[in-house]
Formats: sequence, structure tokens, C-alpha cells
Amino acid sequence: SDIIFYLVKEIEDDRGRLDVKETDMEGRTAGHPLYKMLYIVTKYNKAIDWSNGGSIYGTIGDYYSIQSHHIFPQAYLYRNGYDSVNAIHKKQVNEIANRAFITRDTNYEISDKSPFEYLPEIQSNYPNALKKQFIPQDQKLWSAESYPEFLKQRRIWIADEMNKFLEMLRIHEGDSVS
Repeated sequence: SDIIFYLVKEIEDDRGRLDVKETDMEGRTAGHPLYKMLYIVTKYNKAIDWSNGGSIYGTIGDYYSIQSHHIFPQAYLYRNGYDSVNAIHKKQVNEIANRAFITRDTNYEISDKSPFEYLPEIQSNYPNALKKQFIPQDQKLWSAESYPEFLKQRRIWIADEMNKFLEMLRIHEGDSVS
């Protein structure tokens, strides 16, 4: 539709490029437009909840109670070398690449467990659940010591998925304008 055409044009005019680079997400938190885009791409990818396998539908904060979950919980990172008063650490802890979308109940269930404690169970119960939210499968990355590398690998994957999505929009936008 024309709306998509103008949206794509607006992004290109504003940024000088449409593609997303992994560095665009470094230190960016939930207030950044790329966070909203991650949510859209995650829904488009048919992500499922981690404790019931149900689809992630609706919007954040509505009656479906989809929440933005810290994959590496804040309390866990703050217990493991990150300083909640340090502005750089705070940005790293709350970065887009540390967010996934799950139901409120699942979020409460996970609480402040380390990823190494809860991700293997999700992987076992719902083999594609982590992939659908672009979470690196390498368990060596699921520790506080490996957190910077986890963020880097996830940013690369997210950027790749966002670019595929934007390319699909551009192709469909080309169809509708012709």
C-alpha cells in the first residue's frame, strides 16, 4: 500500500539507508524505534510463548499481557559484575538485544534466573521457541561472562532479520505502486 511506500521512503530519507546494522542497536534500549521494530519482526516470525507454546499476539500492555523480558535478567546481571549505577552498564543490561517477548506469567516464572538455568528447558519443551526470537543457541553464550558476546551475536541476527523484513516490505511496496 501507499503507506508502506511512504514509510520506507521516510526511513531512507531520515537515515540515508534502509538497512539495519548490528551497531545501530548497541546501547539502545526500549525507547528506541528499533525496539518496536524488533517486536514487529518477532510477531511476524510467529514467535511463541516459552511456557505454554502459544503464539505471541496483541501488543505490549494489552489484555494478552505480553511483556518485554530481559533474557539475562537485570538482577542476575547486577549480581554478576554489572553496576546498576554505571550508565554504560545500565544501557548494556537494558539493551534491545537483551529483550524477548513473552507472557506476563512466563516472565514471573523466569524471574531473575540465569539464562543457563531456564533457556535449556525452553529449548527442550519448544525446540523452535528461541530461534523464533533470534536467541543464539550456543549455551556457552548463556553466562554473565559471555554476555557481551551474546549481545553481539544476537544484534547481528536481529539486524539480519530486520533487513529481510524491510526487503520484503520494499518488494511488496513495489508491487502496489506499479
